[in-house]
Amino acid sequence: MRQSALISLFFVAALPAQAEEGYLCRFDVTCTAGGCAPAEAEIEIARSAEAGAWIFLSSEAEGIEGLALMPAGADVQSFALHAPGTESALFTLYPDGRAIYSVHATDPATAPTQGFGACERASG
Repeated sequence: MRQSALISLFFVAALPAQAEEGYLCRFDVTCTAGGCAPAEAEIEIARSAEAGAWIFLSSEAEGIEGLALMPAGADVQSFALHAPGTESALFTLYPDGRAIYSVHATDPATAPTQGFGACERASG
């Protein structure tokens, strides 16, 4: 599977109109089984007041709802994401702004793609 197809799992067009809070995340390193390379990926995440869920957004795919794995207010926030019939992913946001994601192909023999970067609170 192409790296861009794996990464696009996270991406959609714009923040929901009724976002309560959110983050803009930039990833500058992407790693695959073949090694690591510079990257220029952005992900916006927002908690949608309408859906009551976290939505992961960018410019390459449709919005994907993330299942929060940690209780609200926890220092470290982790989310599981899955687009039916495609990859699944784990996204982790640390209190200092560091962020890591890993995308796992449907074929368990395929190594995950990982991204490393940082997030800032989105101004609303």
